[in-house]
Amino acid sequence: WHRNYAPFFSDCVKHHATLPTRVQSWYILLAGHWHLGTFLLSDLLATIDSTNLSSSNERICRQASNLVATLRRQNALAVADLSLASIHSVNDTKASKDFHFALSQAALLTEPWTVVFVRSLCRAGYILVQIAASDPSEEEQSQARRRCSDCIEGLWYLGRKSDMAF
Repeated sequence: WHRNYAPFFSDCVKHHATLPTRVQSWYILLAGHWHLGTFLLSDLLATIDSTNLSSSNERICRQASNLVATLRRQNALAVADLSLASIHSVNDTKASKDFHFALSQAALLTEPWTVVFVRSLCRAGYILVQIAASDPSEEEQSQARRRCSDCIEGLWYLGRKSDMAF
C-alpha cells in the first residue's frame, strides 16, 4: 500500500479540485472502502492480541511496533483528509453536470453505499477524539480536533443523503 497506492491517493487528495468529477468520486470511493477495511483489520488484530489467539512472538512484535495504534492513526488522518478535500471542492468548483445537483455538491455524496463513509468518518472521528484526549502535545491535540471537525463536516454533507449520517 505505502509503495504503490498511498502516493497515488495522496496525490489525488492534494489535487482534488483539479481532477475531473468522475475521478474525484472514483478515488474517494476506493479510498473510503480501503480505510474502513483497515479500521476493521486493526480491530481484528487488537482482538486477536487481547485474547491471546496469536502466537506470542507475533503479538509481541505487533505490540512493540505499536501496529494497531499506527494503523488507526494513519487511516483516521487519511479519512479526515478525504473528507476535507471533498468538502473544499464544494466551495472551489461549480456543480458538475456529470451528477445530479444534489450529489455533485461533494464527492462524498456520490458514494452508492453511504454506510461505508458513515462508518469510516465516525471511526476516524472517534480515533481523533482519543488522540486529542490522550496526546500531551498541544499541537497534536489541536490538529486532532481540527481533523475530527473535518470528519464531522463530512458526516454533515452525507446527512443530506443519509439519515444515518445526519
